Amino acid sequence: MAIEQPSRRQFDPEEFRALRAQDSGDFNTDTGAVYDQTQTDFDKGLKFQELIRRQREIGSKDEAVNQIKKTITELDNAQLLPEAQNNQEQQQLLQERRAYAKYLIINTLTQADEYIKTVRRVGQTTFAREGNELEGQAYREELVRADHERRLKHNALISDLNIVNRFIKQNFGQTATADRQKSGQILKIKPLSLSKNIICPDKLDTTNRHQVADWAVQVSQALAELKNCLEQEKNLAE
Repeated sequence: MAIEQPSRRQFDPEEFRALRAQDSGDFNTDTGAVYDQTQTDFDKGLKFQELIRRQREIGSKDEAVNQIKKTITELDNAQLLPEAQNNQEQQQLLQERRAYAKYLIINTLTQADEYIKTVRRVGQTTFAREGNELEGQAYREELVRADHERRLKHNALISDLNIVNRFIKQNFGQTATADRQKSGQILKIKPLSLSKNIICPDKLDTTNRHQVADWAVQVSQALAELKNCLEQEKNLAE
C-alpha cells in the first residue's frame, strides 16, 4: 500500500530561520530545540567513532562474506550416510532441504538489503528538509513514517536470520538428529561442522540489534556477489 505523502507548501524564510539557527545548523525533531553547529559536528564525529568500534567488534566485510560462502560450500558438500546413499527418497530429501536452506539464505540477504534501503530513506528524508523541500511538521511526519518502516524491516531481518540459522542447524548440524526426529522426516546425512552463528561470523551477537544492522551493511554491499554463489533452486524449494 502506497504511503500517503504529506502536504507540502513553500517555506516561510522566517519560520525556517526559527527552526535552524544557521544554514548549516540542525534541530531536534521532537522538541524543536536548535542545535549548535559545533556540537552537531562533534556528535557526528562521535557517531563515526562508534561505527568504527562496532565494525571492529563484528569483523570485516570480507569475514562476513566469507562466512556465508563457507556455509554455502558446506551445504553443497553435504553427503548422505553410507546406508542412505542409494535411497531415492533420501536423495530427494537432501536435494530439497539443501535448496530450501539456500532459498532462506537468499531471502535473508535480500531482507538485509531492504533494511539498508529503509535506513537510506531516513537519511533522504533529512536531506529533503535541508533542501527546503519539507516544512517542519511535514518533515516530522515523514521522518516518523520512514523510521517506522526501518524498524519493521530491522525486525524482519532479525527474524529471518534466526529462521535460516535454525533451519540449517536442525537439518545439517552436529546436533541435528533429535530435531530431525521431531519433524517426522529424518535426513540421514553426515552432520556438517557448522560455526555457532551459521551464516554470520561467530564474534557477532545475533541478539544485538546494532550488530545485526552493521552486518546488514556488510552483506548488502556484496549482495550480487553472494547471490551468484547460490544455485537458483527457489522453484524446487517452494
